Amino acid sequence: MNFSTCLDKLANERKFEAVCYGVNADDTLDFRPGHRAAGEHHVLAPLLDAGLTKAEIRKLSERAGLPTWDRPASACLSSRLPYGTEVTPERLALVERAKRRCENWDFGNFA
Repeated sequence: MNFSTCLDKLANERKFEAVCYGVNADDTLDFRPGHRAAGEHHVLAPLLDAGLTKAEIRKLSERAGLPTWDRPASACLSSRLPYGTEVTPERLALVERAKRRCENWDFGNFA
């Protein structure tokens, strides 16, 4: 069962009226395979629908007093896999371990 199917099943079981994700206007400048999948599964994109950029979201978050307003960007682990590679729990765990190791070596942000 792929991630989208799992998410559809979970949303249905929990009687969610909608599933949303945080894609924003800046994200449309990159190739994002997940964006197509989101559309196919009717996942809502309220930040994109509002036309908000990352900088605008940060300003609004700071103004709202959210403690995460200045947190560094953190890309989805699956974006670290070559395009076309099957996303599996084992591969995600490997990427997460590598990311942590790099962070421990103090190379800076590995978003």
